Amino acid sequence: DIFGDTRVRDSAVELFGYDVDPQAVAATREELGSISLGKKSSFQAQQLDLRHLDRAWEDEEKFSLIYSIGLLDYLPDEMIKKLVQVASERLDGDKGLILLGNYGLENYNHTFMDKILRWRLIYRDSKKLRELMMDSFGERSFVFQEPTGTNLFVVSSHGNNFLENAKKKYFSGYLVP
Repeated sequence: DIFGDTRVRDSAVELFGYDVDPQAVAATREELGSISLGKKSSFQAQQLDLRHLDRAWEDEEKFSLIYSIGLLDYLPDEMIKKLVQVASERLDGDKGLILLGNYGLENYNHTFMDKILRWRLIYRDSKKLRELMMDSFGERSFVFQEPTGTNLFVVSSHGNNFLENAKKKYFSGYLVP
């Protein structure tokens, strides 16, 4: 619970959530309505088609963190590159991070999800995730996996020192070559 941490609760935190599904937006609003965000913090959940992401933010709006999981698995590579380009332009200088999750090729649920559930996803490996970030971030990306190995996450930043510090501090035990 991020808002249980007094450093977060006493800080000015603005969270924005976007989903194309109006039911997901309503459920998120309901869930977050029961959480105390603190005096200075706010959360907005909005319905948004990904094709209009560049219109979602005000011209000067910048973010410390842009996070997505459960989206890339459905998108073709070219659409992800466009999403990354738009998101990278909204990062807060050299201290902003983008963190994107995708089911990995080697996750143990892959066959069950594809063959039994017929849940058609686009699985990617660490090399492909880094390639998708290359146009916007060059070599300033790394990939880590959660402990189960199911999901891979690519982390990128415009600030190489900031990225390296985050890598060492938070992700060193989970890095993927």
